[in-house]
Amino acid sequence: MNNINDGGPAFPCEANNYHESLTGMTLRQWYAGMAILASPVWMRDIESTNGITAEKVKELVAALAHSQADAMLAHEAKELEAQP
Repeated sequence: MNNINDGGPAFPCEANNYHESLTGMTLRQWYAGMAILASPVWMRDIESTNGITAEKVKELVAALAHSQADAMLAHEAKELEAQP
């Protein structure tokens, strides 16, 4: 069973006459997409290590982006818990 906090829908849309409610991508997917904007920096840093293939660099960048998204969701959860 997958217990990853996906943050729920990033851009929920209520149902109307044209469609049922839409959830689209999750907040985790959105954060990962935003984090991947830093990928040129990550790729440069990773590629500077000898012996890593381009395919492995892509896998590492994707993992880093999702790791950053998970950290952002965890931080938000802590802030919400701390609110009175």
